[in-house]
Amino acid sequence: MEITGTIHEVGNTEEFASGFKKRHLILEVIEGAYTNHYGVQVFKDRVSIFDKLEKGMDVTVEVFDNTVGKVREYNGAWYSDMPTCMKVHVNDAEAETPHGDQEDDVPF
Repeated sequence: MEITGTIHEVGNTEEFASGFKKRHLILEVIEGAYTNHYGVQVFKDRVSIFDKLEKGMDVTVEVFDNTVGKVREYNGAWYSDMPTCMKVHVNDAEAETPHGDQEDDVPF
């Protein structure tokens, strides 16, 4: 399943005494007249896939789970069962432009 939206928050990496790490990403998705927030999370060594993301970027995320629940903020924390993120794609026209050799261009 994919979710496309604007990044509302990139969470800090949480590391526990056991060495377990997790990190979340909150997306703002406009659905009709309403703006909803959806969250995804990553674990262990995958926390680094959110490193280059910033608030305001338009992204599409792929998740393992087909059930994506809305999240709610309370006192600066986000609450919900967040699905696990597999991939993040930044929806930026400049980022999608192929950077190849000029030799690959058609000569006419």
